[in-house]
Amino acid sequence: RTITRSRFRALSRGFRQRWMRALYTHNLDVFYRALQYCAEHGISRYRVTSDLFPMSDYALGQKLIAELAPAWLHWGRAQIEGVRVLIHPDQYVVISSLSDKVVANSIRILEHHARVFDLLGLPRSPWAPIILHGGKRGRHDALKRIIRELPEPVLARLVLENDEHAYGAQEVLDICRATGIPMVLDIHHHLVK
Repeated sequence: RTITRSRFRALSRGFRQRWMRALYTHNLDVFYRALQYCAEHGISRYRVTSDLFPMSDYALGQKLIAELAPAWLHWGRAQIEGVRVLIHPDQYVVISSLSDKVVANSIRILEHHARVFDLLGLPRSPWAPIILHGGKRGRHDALKRIIRELPEPVLARLVLENDEHAYGAQEVLDICRATGIPMVLDIHHHLVK
């Protein structure tokens, strides 16, 4: 479940915390049931939605995540066992953008995803990847520089993927070799390009 920003802002301040706590708890329950299903049916990978915690960029969302975190670790370890969890942030996460504001916001989003993965007890490695496309075409040097400057919890999990428009497989491979991060080959993007 999710909520739009306008709907969130329309909630009374007194009701927001109860509503968001219920939403986050519901989404965590669904997340862990999905992992349990994967484990029971031999599915070894699960792509978690970027909207697991909507409005988590608000102070209230961050507060609730921190409050709920201890229970997640205890509750979720068994379900996570044997299932790789990954995330592929929305297309608006562009660390190679020409806009400094977009880059800064993209890094904040990546840091948030890394913090959530830490709270879920997922390893700081490509085993629990944050998968990104290259973003803005022709920004190879900027992309390499920004990747090298990413905080460790993000960088340890970062994996680049080719796309059909801006960064083909060879370009992504070259960037990955230069920065020391892994690549995932999306054969569908490759064939379309």
